[in-house]
Amino acid sequence: QSSSSFMFKTLLHIIADELSTDKTINNKHTAFSALFNSKELSDALLIAKDNTQFYVYLPLLLARFPKMQTYRSSDHSGKNNKQSLEQLLIPLSGPSLKLILTFVYTDTFDFQNQTFDNQLEALRFCGDAFPRLSNKLVKQIGKRTTIQNVLEFLNKSFIMRPLSNHVNAVFNLSQSFIVDHYTEMINLKEMESVPNSLLVEILQLYHLKQSNFPQYDKKVSIYRNNLESNSEGVNFSLRN
Repeated sequence: QSSSSFMFKTLLHIIADELSTDKTINNKHTAFSALFNSKELSDALLIAKDNTQFYVYLPLLLARFPKMQTYRSSDHSGKNNKQSLEQLLIPLSGPSLKLILTFVYTDTFDFQNQTFDNQLEALRFCGDAFPRLSNKLVKQIGKRTTIQNVLEFLNKSFIMRPLSNHVNAVFNLSQSFIVDHYTEMINLKEMESVPNSLLVEILQLYHLKQSNFPQYDKKVSIYRNNLESNSEGVNFSLRN
């Protein structure tokens, strides 16, 4: 490889080490966005379960998302001889993996053009291992919850909530949204898709709210404050 390419990769490695700390990250990420899926400046190939492929620079990826280390072979010999790239098989769909990698390189993600299934899959995969992304995803889902989409959010997160604290946060946000819009939603035909146990829970929460029960008001104010703040923490539970 050329000396200039070697020096540039060395510089990237130094910057990647800096990103592994808790220091504030520049939101613009101008230099890193240019590296996204760059074949020339990559040393590994991520392969999603639908065979979508992404070129990555491992020091940067592992500095920001160390969990990816677990998908490397023990001797790191899984390379494509023709391209001399290490290959990592990632158990995610292409769109979900792209969402995560975009955030790794740019500290932003294209929320509008991602399906809820992809967002939930990325959320479950990242969880506490990549809290900066997970917390932002939960907040964006919460802010974009509407009467039209809340039942999809509720039912899908209900199935997956035991697997992830952040998915459980989406479930609690969805549930509290329905409570807040109870009179508008209770007679919708789509409510038939909600399991009976959840309907009972929602009804109980609604009556607590109507009774001005302080426990409910306190917990709802917590999730609203978290959505409106810039805090990285997530605390959206309506339960004790």
